[in-house]
This record gives sequence, C-alpha cells and structure tokens, in this order.
Amino acid sequence: MLGVSALGNANWKTEETSELEKSTFAQESHAAPRPSQAAEKIENSNEIGEGPPFAAKAGARYVGFTRGLKPPPPSVLRFFAACSGGSRGAALVRGGLALLFLGVCGGPSLFSQAGNPQAAPLPVLARQYHDGEKIGYTISCLNHSRSKTEEYEARAEGVASKDQAGIFVENFAWTDLQVDDQQVRLSNASRAFREPLSLAPGSKLAFPDLGKVQTGLIGPITDLLTFYADVKIAMNQKGLTRAGDHAYVNFARPTSWADGTKVIVGEDSIDFAILLQSIDQATQVATLVVRHVPPEQPQLKLPARWMATPVGASQNNWVQVEKTSDGKYVAGAGQETFDVEIKLALASGRILSATMDNPVEVMERVCTDAALTACGDPERYSIRRQITLRADPTPAQGPSR
Repeated sequence: MLGVSALGNANWKTEETSELEKSTFAQESHAAPRPSQAAEKIENSNEIGEGPPFAAKAGARYVGFTRGLKPPPPSVLRFFAACSGGSRGAALVRGGLALLFLGVCGGPSLFSQAGNPQAAPLPVLARQYHDGEKIGYTISCLNHSRSKTEEYEARAEGVASKDQAGIFVENFAWTDLQVDDQQVRLSNASRAFREPLSLAPGSKLAFPDLGKVQTGLIGPITDLLTFYADVKIAMNQKGLTRAGDHAYVNFARPTSWADGTKVIVGEDSIDFAILLQSIDQATQVATLVVRHVPPEQPQLKLPARWMATPVGASQNNWVQVEKTSDGKYVAGAGQETFDVEIKLALASGRILSATMDNPVEVMERVCTDAALTACGDPERYSIRRQITLRADPTPAQGPSR
C-alpha cells in the first residue's frame, strides 16, 4: 500500500474526464470448498483484451481512491477483472485454502483515464517482445485461513512467439510445485498443460481449461493470470505516463462465484485505483500499484438485513452463503480489498516482481433457515492470501523481430 502523499495532484477528481474503453474479459462463475471442485465448475473460457474506446465522463471518486491507504508493506497481489454483467469465480476454501480467484469476467469495462486522452503521450507501460524470448517465474503463496496457514511455491517457464494473428504470446509450462514444503510430482497432463499469457497490444487473456491439471496447480496458474491481468488493465490506461499519474475505475457491479448448490450466494463489489508510483531511470524500473477497493455504494444483494452491518470502515462489499451437509446455512458478510505492487522493466514492459495482499474481514453466523433469520451469534474472523512473484534469471535473448 502507499501513502496519500504519493497520489499526486489532489484536484484530479474534478479535472479528470476520460475514455471508457471496452475490454473483453473472460467470464467464469464457480465456487468450491476444495480446489478439485473449483476446476469442475469451469464452464467456458472467454477473454480479457482490448476494444475500441468511446467517449464518456469518468466520475472518479477521490475518497474511494484514498480510502485506507498506508505505507506499503512488502505486499502482494491478485486479479480483479472489471466486467459488465459477467462474474468472477472465487473459491473460499473452508478448512484451509482461503480465497482462490479463478474466474475472469466478461464484457465491456469502464476505465477512467488520467490526463487528456486527446493529447496522450507515448506509453511508458508497454510490452516489447523478442521472438524466442525466454521467461521464468517463481510464485509463492501463503493462505491464512480461519484455522491454519497453508502455502505453495511453483515455477513456470515460458517462451514468447507469435500466434496465428501475429501477436506475441508467452506460453508457460509449469515445471515445479511444492505444497506445504512437500515436493509434488507433476502428472503428465500437468506437464503438458500450457498457459498462454500476453501483454502485447491487441492480445487477449483467456481463462484456461483446468480440467486436466492437478489441483495443486490451480492456485499458481490463476494467480499468475491475475498478475498479468492487472498489468494489462494498467497498460490500457493511456494517462499513466509520469510518476504519480493515477486512474480510478468506477465499476461496483457485483461479480459472483456462487454455484447454486453448495455456495448459494457469493458476491463482491469492487472499484479499482491504479497508480504509477515511481519511474526509476537509474534502474530502469517502473513501480505500479493497483488497489481493489470497496465502492462507496457496493451493489450487493444481501439476503438478510443483519449482513448490512459494516464489518470494516466502509460498507460491506463481500457476501457468501454456504449450505452445509446437515442442511444449515453458513452466512457471512464483510470487507475485501487487494493491495497490488508490480515492478516492470521500462525497456521491455516485462514483469520483474509482484506482490499481492488480499485480506477479507468476515462477520459470520450459522443459520437454520434459508431466509437467514434464525441464526446463532455472529463470529468475526479474518482470511488473508499473500502472494509473491519473482522473475527467474533467463538466458540472453535473441535479436528483436
């Protein structure tokens, strides 16, 4: 997270008029108490990309951007796709794995741009690919659930090449996985799996088919997608050209991970605050901060009145109702945020490292009726996912093509 002093001009909220850009996002709706069930809920594989801009008023809110900002810890990240009418899959794993973001939303997104879109300078955040470029990442995660902490570490290796449309794509293979310090032997299907990711102009990010990969790889695969999606969103903001430039995405519409069977209700409502925090010419590194924050008016459908009681400093923007095997309902509401910090190489736009901190403050009650009126006493607890991504050393690259 970052200090309010890093936000730049305080009058941006009144001067900002922006383009609203269409961006096609992958749409996925599912929820699961275990990663294996999460994979089974995947129904389609749409895309996140770019579309033609059209003019409109931004309506960015300064109060939403600055809410809760603090000096950054070595923090950590994950993806929240802005979407229209689509849904985002998340797995709240009871008994262990906390939040696992698996869905990517679909439909046009509204991106508020900093600066004047009529006179936009050349982009600072842009990916420059080399044919045959080798990329390697190690990604690690700590899942702090209500009862325990679990972790994974995984490695992916990719090579950049052009697809049939002539757009560069990084095709990643997963080569190593450890879960709770135990080496996991990858199956042939997991080794054969390829995750295509791209930050090239005109590219689209698609939610992959996870039906054949081991459940332990679902977290690393989707978390890597999250990092790329946040960078992709930032690169679409044409006003991010100088340190301190920022954009606010008014989204608020709820996204769902309910499966209708076990997870009866599962929604959250998020806006996006994007900041180009620094440009270090000496090290040729740009630092990008993406905050996923509660809107001033979250558009959640709360199934019971008691769920409207704020758990944090703002209105609740997260709700879930899960039906248990004995016919009861575990209902919770709360506040969810994401603090993302990504370091990019200025020359290539390549991700050098990234972190995400994803806490959820929950108020939960166990109820005996579907209307959630006959409930026990509320219990408060926290869920937290912390993810770190680092680029691994790679061989020298070939000439640009």
